Amino acid sequence: MCGIAGFTHFLGNMGNTDTLKKMGNSIYHRGPDAGGEYINDHVGLAHRRLAIIDLSEAGVQPMTSHDGKYIIVFNGEIYNYLAIRDELSAAGYPFKTHTDTEVILALYAQEGKEMLSKLNGMFAFALWDTTSEELLIARDRVGKKPLYYLKTDTQFAFASEIKAILTLPDVPKEIRLDAVHDFFAYQYIPDPKTIFNDIHKLSPGHLMTVSNEGVKIEQYWDVSFSNTTTKTEQELTKELFELTTNRTKDRMVSDVPLGAFLSGGIDSSGVVAMMAQNSDTPVKTCSIGFDDKKYNETEFARAVAEQYHTEHHEFMVHQNVNDSLEEIVAYFDEPFADPSLVPTYFVSELARSQVTVAIAGDGGDEVFAGYEKYTTDDIENRLRNKFPKALRKKVFPK
Repeated sequence: MCGIAGFTHFLGNMGNTDTLKKMGNSIYHRGPDAGGEYINDHVGLAHRRLAIIDLSEAGVQPMTSHDGKYIIVFNGEIYNYLAIRDELSAAGYPFKTHTDTEVILALYAQEGKEMLSKLNGMFAFALWDTTSEELLIARDRVGKKPLYYLKTDTQFAFASEIKAILTLPDVPKEIRLDAVHDFFAYQYIPDPKTIFNDIHKLSPGHLMTVSNEGVKIEQYWDVSFSNTTTKTEQELTKELFELTTNRTKDRMVSDVPLGAFLSGGIDSSGVVAMMAQNSDTPVKTCSIGFDDKKYNETEFARAVAEQYHTEHHEFMVHQNVNDSLEEIVAYFDEPFADPSLVPTYFVSELARSQVTVAIAGDGGDEVFAGYEKYTTDDIENRLRNKFPKALRKKVFPK
């Protein structure tokens, strides 16, 4: 992952290059390979780079288009960038690098913000257009990459993490009380809220335009359930398998060592299986175990690793996890109650010692209804419809 940050001077003077460096240094952990800043009278941009594609210095950001009209800071990966690059090269665009970052610049030069519909990937980026003097900030369709922004009457700033925004002087830190309520209800704070009144999340599938005329937010994508199909279950199963296999292959494009998290669960095991079937070398897998057998699933991960002949790495957490909690929660800038943050931290630490990029099965439970709460919700809905409407309002007020 990389880290981006920046501000505009449209509402008030936000700082200088040193300010940008301070913002970037606060998220150094997101991109230890390189960093850079860009500033003019209207905007400041900072970037921390984790090099994955095109490891040369040509890939350093902020990146400027060949004609100097557009400047970008980008966090993420565009999986179809090679196809887009070929198309734009054929149209005459003079690429200087082999990065997906430059592809975004080139596509914007051709299609403006409409280019978002062509990007297949995970991303959060800020693109400064010197011709229109507008800053375009966009987040991917399902919000895999984070993007926070500060908006007051005199301030506008953005970053991959809240901590970068908090490095700025005079940032209001008033707690948002309805966000506290949401936290206790959901165990996290849903977008566009954060724990702070004046700091917000840019929602997935949304883009923001910042200019001298103000801040405009619009939705460029949403999931649709309007399409129906007459295909059989067998046909849909085959289509789903091909889709997940091809999408896994897309994520294996890398110029650095690549591996996978392996918990032994269905989602990560399925990803490792598809990676193994599409790799010429053994997949590097990483698993974490705990002394408490109730939380230790290494035997399941080991079985998958043996079946697919992976280069498996295991690490047992022997110390008291409480001793590491302060360090772990330092990466969270607002309340977050999912206990998976503990094993995720340790497996990430292990994986980083072996690879630069790790693929996981995150999101599988959400897409395929793997959590028990989905079953509970389905049962509740079925029961709800069995009650007469008048009685239903009393038993199920919502």
